[in-house]
Amino acid sequence: MANASIWILGKTGQLAQCFEDSFMGETAASIRFFGRDEIDFENDLFEQLSELNEIPDVIVNTVAYTAVDKAESEEELAHRVNAEAVSELTDFCSLHDIVLIHFSTDYVFNGEKSSPYTEGDECNPLGVYGRTKREGELAVLECETGIVIRLSWLYSNYGKNFYLTMKNAMASDPSRELRVVNDQMGCPTDASDVANSVSTYTLNCLNEKTEWTFGLFHFTGNEVISWYDFAVRIKNEFGYSNTIIPIATSEYLTPARRPAYSVLGSVRKLFSGKRS
Repeated sequence: MANASIWILGKTGQLAQCFEDSFMGETAASIRFFGRDEIDFENDLFEQLSELNEIPDVIVNTVAYTAVDKAESEEELAHRVNAEAVSELTDFCSLHDIVLIHFSTDYVFNGEKSSPYTEGDECNPLGVYGRTKREGELAVLECETGIVIRLSWLYSNYGKNFYLTMKNAMASDPSRELRVVNDQMGCPTDASDVANSVSTYTLNCLNEKTEWTFGLFHFTGNEVISWYDFAVRIKNEFGYSNTIIPIATSEYLTPARRPAYSVLGSVRKLFSGKRS
């Protein structure tokens, strides 16, 4: 364990920054973060990783093309980052027997179900983002040491997410009226909970307190709410005075369709303490 090495790809993203908090002060393993200036998913990933001349024990991939609407007009780029590069990453991990932990999304489902989606449910993405993420999932799941963790409605104090968008909008203009969709349901998921759970699990597996379990898992927050409910919660948390108006998805048209029901459940358990 003393010589174990963990690489985190996607240094500046919200999830990677939460991992940085989780691993802060860690001395039992070597933790290394890589940004786009060091590993660029738009170029041959297998070659870039090979040129580092190091073989880690675990790679945690937080990199993704996540601009859901832009993906509809940038399909080639989304496919490159979310599918092709992930396949190259998987090839590298398979060759060197590296544990690969990869994150995916509720957007692999069409949202037409009325009960929580589990790992065995059929995927039917509505748009480019979901389709390319599903391709990446399939590549990782072909790896004997691959773990795919689907997340939904991820938020934190880092990066770009609904929580920060609403918080900043309310803070900047207390008189601003906000119209928020009320007919899309999901489970807001704290990125810090994800990072803390995954980092603890990874370290426990490396020091043999826990056995690795490979395959597909879901990890989300425990409460099912709408985007409108989430916005109201943010307003109340900080005591803002903004008026928040619930609207239908049909009143907020976007290039990409969103699943109306994004609740993830699970029949497989990887972590304890949260729905996973």
